[in-house]
Amino acid sequence: MDLLMELKIGEKIEIEPTNRKKVFYRPIVSQIVDIKDNLLFISNPIKKGIPYQLHLGQQINVIFYRDGKGIFCFLGEVLQRIDIKLSVYKIKPLGSPEKTQRRFYFRLKTLTKIRIKSINDDHEYEGFT
Repeated sequence: MDLLMELKIGEKIEIEPTNRKKVFYRPIVSQIVDIKDNLLFISNPIKKGIPYQLHLGQQINVIFYRDGKGIFCFLGEVLQRIDIKLSVYKIKPLGSPEKTQRRFYFRLKTLTKIRIKSINDDHEYEGFT
């Protein structure tokens, strides 16, 4: 999957910072500002409404979604912080995006008929789940 073909300027992404022990933290929100020479420029990530600082040389997971295709993720490295009016980070992808699964269980596509009975009265409802 070509990074330039998949990502669009203005697209919202999630960032998962790592530390030296390769422990991943909860994703934080960012946005793609520019894509140039196979480098990604992202806005300063925000965590709980507060700007989150990335460090030069830090490896991060960049996560993005595609309707009907799933969640994709690739490892990147922070190359530079550019301070203009807002901070922008220059990210070098270290691999191609790969489909990832963040659930600990899988979805089972099934349709089942159900019957719901009211506790307070004798009403009964039928439907599907």
